[in-house]
Amino acid sequence: MQLVLIRHGIAENKAKFGARGQDDSLRPLTKEGRRTMARNARGLCRVIKGIRPGNVRGSIPVYPVACAAIGARSNQ
Repeated sequence: MQLVLIRHGIAENKAKFGARGQDDSLRPLTKEGRRTMARNARGLCRVIKGIRPGNVRGSIPVYPVACAAIGARSNQ
């Protein structure tokens, strides 16, 4: 079994998002954050040959979950 941990991509600015009265756990990835995460996930798939996301987990905030989804799609 392999365990691969990745850090989430760039999310919207915390202070600006909070100033709109929204919960920090709802902060989405920025366009750059989505692009970078997709590129990094593709690179990870090249480095770890045969990697297949099986049990993808993310924390409660939106941006780590979005990163997990991007990573899971990268090797399909």
